[in-house]
Amino acid sequence: MNDGSAGTVRRLVQEAGEIISEQIEFRELLYQMTSRDLLLRYKQTAMGLAWALLVPLANTAVFCVVFMRVAPVDTRVPYPLFAYCGLLAWNFTASALRFAVTSLTANTNLVTKVYFPREIFPFSAVAVSFVDSIVAATVLVALLWFYRIALRQLSRCCR
Repeated sequence: MNDGSAGTVRRLVQEAGEIISEQIEFRELLYQMTSRDLLLRYKQTAMGLAWALLVPLANTAVFCVVFMRVAPVDTRVPYPLFAYCGLLAWNFTASALRFAVTSLTANTNLVTKVYFPREIFPFSAVAVSFVDSIVAATVLVALLWFYRIALRQLSRCCR
């Protein structure tokens, strides 16, 4: 490594350390922003929980109709379980990215008036999407129980 690239790496490591220490310093704000978004989402508890469960279930139903009836796919586990596992990860990624991208523009009043690390908003959006995925994972546990599949069986099937 030459001196120019070594200096660049050192500077990047130093700046990354500063960013991480700033996030740690403002962790209470991250907690408050995340809890604010969760409260807004689950304020009407029945609808918030139902939405977190209905989206992956509806997608799974569509996938099951298509890939069990129209174009059959052979899997080692029951197809609804297979599809739900994939859709759970996909829905988390899609919602985390969707909400993280719009989080800064949705909170412009805070961004322009007070100093704090701007990364708090995307991190908060990802945390809220993670909680939604945890709620939706309860259906995955129910599917595992319904099909009588233990987690160690599932890990062997997916290799």
